[in-house]
Amino acid sequence: MSATETSIEVDDKGVEVARNYAYILFGFIFITHFVARKKRNETTGVDQSHYEFQYRTTLFAWRSTIAFFIVFVTDIARSVPGEPLIIFSAFLYLTGIVPFWVAVRSIHGLYLCGARRPIKKPKSLWIWPE
Repeated sequence: MSATETSIEVDDKGVEVARNYAYILFGFIFITHFVARKKRNETTGVDQSHYEFQYRTTLFAWRSTIAFFIVFVTDIARSVPGEPLIIFSAFLYLTGIVPFWVAVRSIHGLYLCGARRPIKKPKSLWIWPE
């Protein structure tokens, strides 16, 4: 490296935030949820908005998963042999929506994290907050 080139400096906090988005995308929502819950009150600025965003995303994903599981189990318990499981087909449909929603939010957050820009409305549950 010549004297005129500069090295790229990496902010450790930004790496942690980006790592959490990667954990969400790879399915480690449980880990990310508790890390984001702890860090959202400990940090300030850009990182705080991202941790709040991650916390809301994982909280919704967990609640949806639990609700879908309860609906699935009760549908199986009430089913009559030989009849189609109506709620089961709805369950399969909805289980595709929540992972898609989580993935799009995580990719958007990862993009903003890489640009070191805060999420303007981290408490919003819209798929692509402003």
